[in-house]
Amino acid sequence: MQQQSGKERTRAVMEEAEESEAPSALSLERPAKQGYLWKQSQWVKKWKKRWFVLWPNAPHRDKGRMLFYYLTPQDKRPRGVIALAPGSFTLMTSNGRSVKDRDFPLCLIIKLHGKRKHDSLELATDNETEVMAWAHAINSTTAID
Repeated sequence: MQQQSGKERTRAVMEEAEESEAPSALSLERPAKQGYLWKQSQWVKKWKKRWFVLWPNAPHRDKGRMLFYYLTPQDKRPRGVIALAPGSFTLMTSNGRSVKDRDFPLCLIIKLHGKRKHDSLELATDNETEVMAWAHAINSTTAID
């Protein structure tokens, strides 16, 4: 069985999410956490503000919990999704970054296991407390039931 690249895996999960009607950013189901985060793009390395929603009981439960991101909270379709099955990733923090006129005191990195170097997601907010709140929410919702 051939292992999928991060881009192929993300595309496959997005297709499944579309087929099973992934929750919109405004879904009535209650997410574990939601809010704006800055996301570093995978290839160009620009920082973009996105609305993230962490679903503890999202579709594709067999693949673990899901972290969806949207342009705005009103969006119906996610721009991307990260499957967070227990044991499939490592959650790390890194020292802050200065990007143009914005300082991020602490960044959160989700490194997917068994994949290439670029299969990670770097997120940031304007304050350290919020980064730690996201880290706690991700760890809490991915604990083995």
